[in-house]
Amino acid sequence: MAAPQAPDDRQAAFDALRAAVEGEHTTSELRHHLTHAEAAVHGGASAEENALLRRAADLLLRRERGVGVSAPPPGPPRRSRLARTGRGGKSTAGRAAEAVADLLDVLDRRRGHLGRGEQQRLVTRLQDQARAAEPWLTRAQRRQITAWTKRTRPAAPPVAQVSVAPAASVERAPAQPAAPRERRRDAPRRPAPAAVPASVDAVADAARDVLEHTARLQATIPWDRLCAQVKGLRELSETEQRRALESASARSRSTQPLTALITTGSGTPHPHYQHLASAGDVPAAQKAWQKAVADVHSTYRPSPPPPGARPTG
Repeated sequence: MAAPQAPDDRQAAFDALRAAVEGEHTTSELRHHLTHAEAAVHGGASAEENALLRRAADLLLRRERGVGVSAPPPGPPRRSRLARTGRGGKSTAGRAAEAVADLLDVLDRRRGHLGRGEQQRLVTRLQDQARAAEPWLTRAQRRQITAWTKRTRPAAPPVAQVSVAPAASVERAPAQPAAPRERRRDAPRRPAPAAVPASVDAVADAARDVLEHTARLQATIPWDRLCAQVKGLRELSETEQRRALESASARSRSTQPLTALITTGSGTPHPHYQHLASAGDVPAAQKAWQKAVADVHSTYRPSPPPPGARPTG
């Protein structure tokens, strides 16, 4: 669940978002301010704040689709690693750099509210993506990655302090062989302690992060992989799973449910999406699902790297 925001932080987030909407800010900066403003109103927004959020989301969507926005003047040609990736689109390093930015944003928004295992998993993914995006990382991103790595490093077990008595004052008793313990085959096993169920809201926040990241990669995700990445999702009941996924979609900026990106092992839409979308007959449902996936991908299609994100080294 996102960290609570102080009134001053909330006002500052919306002031920065309003300046980004009305000023000449880049698409990357607009996306950054929109993300922080959405996190600031996690508990509810006023009518004025909702209007500004919708205005910023619409502007960001138009920029990402290139609709109604004049293109910037072409700059002088320059040779770079991105230019040598060919016509196939963004390089692997470019996509990894976007994943690094997303993961750093998630870690920053949920700082202090992550479980030890979940934070370790996110930092491990951050390290993997950072190795692939090495040429595109900025100095600030490198410092953030180093800080999260040090903060998440497992602590060494404490060394037990053993007091040793002087040899003259210790009387050694003769060693006696320990009696072998026999276990009856029919003895009942102790039941394992029941796992504490995860909060539906916490699962919804984590599912939203994973599904939005999948949308930025223009991909879908199997149910088993989603359960592996979202702690506590598999342990919820079917009704709670659908409630968590519905909440994750409601908090996104996509008009289509994020559950459209969840598939079965055979690549078909997951029953949770079919239930939430109230799909009809199979042919119509298949077409509607494909359109929903395309709409979600279009909403989260990444924009080109900002001018300051140039390869280093």
